[in-house]
This record gives sequence, C-alpha cells and structure tokens, in this order.
Amino acid sequence: MTHIEYGEKPNIQGDYLLSNDGKKLLLCLSFEPKTEIPECIQRIDSCAFRGCKNLCIVDFSSTVREIGIFAFDNCYELKEIEIPSTVGVVGGQDFSFSGLEKVKIDKEKTKVLYHAFLSCRIE
Repeated sequence: MTHIEYGEKPNIQGDYLLSNDGKKLLLCLSFEPKTEIPECIQRIDSCAFRGCKNLCIVDFSSTVREIGIFAFDNCYELKEIEIPSTVGVVGGQDFSFSGLEKVKIDKEKTKVLYHAFLSCRIE
C-alpha cells in the first residue's frame, strides 16, 4: 500500500507520486484519459491506477519491469494495452475488473498468472 513516512517529502512529478529514488510509480494523481509512464519508472506499485475510471490509454515505457497487484484494477475505460516484454510477470489481479478487451503481450518473455485479467472480456 502507498504511504509516506512522517517527515518525508513527497516526490511528485507531473501527474504522479513517485518513490524518493524516482523508480516506483506509487500513485496516479490525474483524471486524464491518457497516461504515459515516464522512462525513469521500473515498477508500477500496487493500486497505483486503481479506480482511474477515465483512463483509456496507457503508454508503458520500456523501463517498466514490474506491475504491482491491483495496479489497474477497476479502470473501466481501459480497453486495450500493450505490455512491454521487459515486464517479467503479470498477475495478482493487476488488470482485474477493467474494461480490457485486447492485450498485446509477449508470452515467451512475460509470464501471465491466472487472475491477472479477472473479469475482463479479452478476445
């Protein structure tokens, strides 16, 4: 879960709350329909985009290695994504209850776990 330690200054860059080292995207602060994951991001934290109901388009940077559980849970307008081959595992209900219908993923490089796309209508 995302939290800030007492006395720690939040690292806000654009529409995102990032970890102090700038490598983890902790929380999306935007209500915009499109988001571009910055090149510095290696991990999208648990619940970072959870419930972003307007989110339609996610452009992942090639530096993303991990996606936390429930990261895009309940993003109803998210219909199509391309997950970079740098992501090792997609799981933990990362995209559950989203509006996903199409997912482009390299299954030779990225392992997809059972509940990764729970309740999605993927073709």
